[in-house]
Amino acid sequence: MGRAYRHFAKGHPRLYEMIFSRSAPRGADADHARAAAAQPVVDCVAQLVGEKRALSSARVLTAFVHGFVSMENAGAFRLGEGVDDAFELGLSMLLGSLGGGSRASPGRAP
Repeated sequence: MGRAYRHFAKGHPRLYEMIFSRSAPRGADADHARAAAAQPVVDCVAQLVGEKRALSSARVLTAFVHGFVSMENAGAFRLGEGVDDAFELGLSMLLGSLGGGSRASPGRAP
């Protein structure tokens, strides 16, 4: 899921930016759509941490991925190569700390 999120953000940077803009739709319908979009992430994370910590843990994971791809789309990683490796390391570290071990190995979708 983290890789798919990054792929979408890199492939559609303006649409991705609009999703998180202040002008994004508000109201009950928009809130329902956001909750439905977030549920698969919450469900997957719940398998690692349990239901009680699932939402908080999903927020942490989402914050990492969002921050990373936002910086990447803005051209903020200018210290050389290895951005893909850094993304994979971040996923691996977060998933490992959530109790799932190193689930972000190449070829596996976290």
